Amino acid sequence: MSQEDMRFETLMKEQMVQGEDGHFVAPLPLKDPDSQFPNNRIMAEQRLASLRRRLLSQPRLKEEYQAYMQDMLDKGYAEAVPDDERCRDDGKVWYVTHHGVYSQTKQKLRVVFDCSGEFQGCSLNNQLMQGPDVSNNLCGILTRFRKERIGITCDVKGMFNQVRVAPEDRDLIRFLWWENGDMRREPSEYRMTTHLFGASSSPACAMSALNKTADQYEEVFGSDAADFIRRDFYVDDGLTSTTEEKSSVQLVKDTISMCSSGGFELHKFTSNCPEVVASVPESRRAKSLEHVDISERTVIEHALGMKWNLQEDSFHINTDISVKPTTRRGILSMVSSLYDPLGWVAPFTLLGKNIVKQLCCDGRDWDEPVPDHVEPPWEEWKTDLKQIADISIPRSLSADH
Repeated sequence: MSQEDMRFETLMKEQMVQGEDGHFVAPLPLKDPDSQFPNNRIMAEQRLASLRRRLLSQPRLKEEYQAYMQDMLDKGYAEAVPDDERCRDDGKVWYVTHHGVYSQTKQKLRVVFDCSGEFQGCSLNNQLMQGPDVSNNLCGILTRFRKERIGITCDVKGMFNQVRVAPEDRDLIRFLWWENGDMRREPSEYRMTTHLFGASSSPACAMSALNKTADQYEEVFGSDAADFIRRDFYVDDGLTSTTEEKSSVQLVKDTISMCSSGGFELHKFTSNCPEVVASVPESRRAKSLEHVDISERTVIEHALGMKWNLQEDSFHINTDISVKPTTRRGILSMVSSLYDPLGWVAPFTLLGKNIVKQLCCDGRDWDEPVPDHVEPPWEEWKTDLKQIADISIPRSLSADH
């Protein structure tokens, strides 16, 4: 690790504590604790005015944005700045702007806080230590997920928001919004109480808290649950495989309890084993499994981006790729969008990459139409892409599967 990463680790070790509600509290890991921030409220006001115009022109976005912000306040992820603290001017106040984006797959709104926004050459992310990359290896997790006959996946609900920010640092993550979402009023000042999606330090802070949960409660809930958390979580997604039903049910129970002790809630559980699914409360299952018997109906879920057919217990390559213009940029975009972390269709992907390479060697501009001799192999690649969806790869490598 770099010197900065070691400083981050020391800071988390010394100052991360567990609150009375079970959630861990961690400071914002500033590169220089004595750094001064310029007053960027005017930038926040301008961005909010632009957001207001956008919300007024898009009724659906407005309704969902207001609901999202109110839900965040109701859950305590953010709080109003007290009147006697609003005029604080000691270089320790920073306003984070925000905007809404929809995920391409679920069309669900997420409000993103722009911690990279600059004012007078300063931004919050520039002042934060990113922390070491403590994520587990993606291929390692997927390979272990294939080891045994019973597969289990889950997800940490709102992972970043489950780790609190130390009270003395919360004025560095202020934001402007309207009380009760009423845009006819003057904007009010709020501040986050949790680590937020958009801050460069949030992933490392959240992983530190999750790993600390495993270390702290291993003796209470067992080493199997602790090892699952430490080795087989890729940020907020957990995947593991087990040998038999009884131990699987116990593992799920212990892992839920262990995470709950650290302020984390596990949900969206899936499994190819009906006994495991039945042992999980419906509120903690993936939506597709809330009222479904997987032995009678085909259910497709996702495991770290891979399509997982629970009934057949098989993987399928996701080929839902948007068609792009036949240009160097469009071809590169489509080839790069084919997600195949274990390299099952690498020979096919290589054909697409070879077309991109040829266009690069020819000196073609990014948005220039491709020459005539490139179109036939590219059209053939797109046609074959549809057939890739029919490939089925057994998930389990167990001999007794």
